[in-house]
Amino acid sequence: MQLEYFPLSIRSFQAFSYRIAPFISLGAHYTSFNPKASTDFGDNNIDDPNNFWPGWEPGSVDPAQGNTWSVVTSIGARYKLNHLSDLMIDLRWQYYFSDWIDGLNHQLDSNKFNDWLIWLNFGYIYYLD
Repeated sequence: MQLEYFPLSIRSFQAFSYRIAPFISLGAHYTSFNPKASTDFGDNNIDDPNNFWPGWEPGSVDPAQGNTWSVVTSIGARYKLNHLSDLMIDLRWQYYFSDWIDGLNHQLDSNKFNDWLIWLNFGYIYYLD
């Protein structure tokens, strides 16, 4: 779920009053994750903490699947090509409420925050008429 806010009139954009429509958005996503882990170091056992960097605490790698929520915000713009199509660019930041999305929680002092992503999306929007 995500809401987009267009500071300029979206109706005027659809009527070709201007070709570029900037927007911002905010939303919440429910995420299902299933990370994978492997190693070629030591005896190739991911359950053996000696097969990973020695600064990590035991239990820092857990490739178990799970679910979590995330908050998403973005800034972007649409460019009107014709009556039924637009181009879109969107810079998005997604913050997960878990530190296990990638299967790694190395528990170091530098790892104070949960996992997050920055996305740069390019898209083509076609309106069904």
